[in-house]
Amino acid sequence: MGATTTATITEQVSLIEGAARLWFQSRSLFYPAGGVATNWLQWKDLRNLPGVSHRFNKFSEITAGDATEGDDYTNTSALDTSGGTTVTAGEKVVIVPITDLAKRGYNWGPEELIANAGRACGLAMAKKFDKDVLALNSSLGTSKNGTGTALTAAEFMLYMEALAANDAPEPYCAVFHPWGWYEFVTESASPIIDAAKSDRVGAEFWGTGFVQEIMGVACFRSTNVPSENAAADRGGVFMSSWAIGCVLCEDMKIEPQRDASARLTELVCTMTYGVGVIDNTMGFQLLQDID
Repeated sequence: MGATTTATITEQVSLIEGAARLWFQSRSLFYPAGGVATNWLQWKDLRNLPGVSHRFNKFSEITAGDATEGDDYTNTSALDTSGGTTVTAGEKVVIVPITDLAKRGYNWGPEELIANAGRACGLAMAKKFDKDVLALNSSLGTSKNGTGTALTAAEFMLYMEALAANDAPEPYCAVFHPWGWYEFVTESASPIIDAAKSDRVGAEFWGTGFVQEIMGVACFRSTNVPSENAAADRGGVFMSSWAIGCVLCEDMKIEPQRDASARLTELVCTMTYGVGVIDNTMGFQLLQDID
């Protein structure tokens, strides 16, 4: 089979883009088209609309009262904003150069190039998206457990109580680093992995190695949970769906750009979005001991 040419790459860009989107959607926790944690972000879709910013408002609490039959109820409750955040989208870029010599190495033709280039672009953008969301952990409420320690089941419940006290709507989610998850479920005398104490949850852990939901809280693991406190901890999140907002302006797209002097073609992968904390009482930083 002949070598993959520059013209062939240009012709196959739409297929590479499709492959990249599939990888992106399958590997991102939060992206709306397929992420398993999508429901824990507030979204504003600005695709095909003017502007790159949206204000996510935080409203003052209003109170309902008792009415008397036949009497005009005169108390009013204004829908006033007590805060909020304007989230502005920005461009995210990853460039994959494919040299002319490398193109000759694709012995199986365009299909191999599509698979490899699509996977590389999709995984890079998925990691960027999730890292941007999880980097907001330190802007949420203060962690309920101490630095340099493993999270306990009792502390896990303390986060639930704190969100409920803030009138954060359920359900909640918790995002762990894999090591933080390991230490959480293997703490001394933990009831979570004890099938005799926790029934289905314990059985699920021993059967699959990962429990999706504990005490009504959706749990997720991600290697994109960042380090915090001078690398003494990992900073995950424990939050409701009203803590973080995302503005989506443009889906991931790929364009080829030829650099003849370098004898390569660049695949320029771009996406336009922004994330920000709407209300830091609706979520907390979830500190975990670093591995």
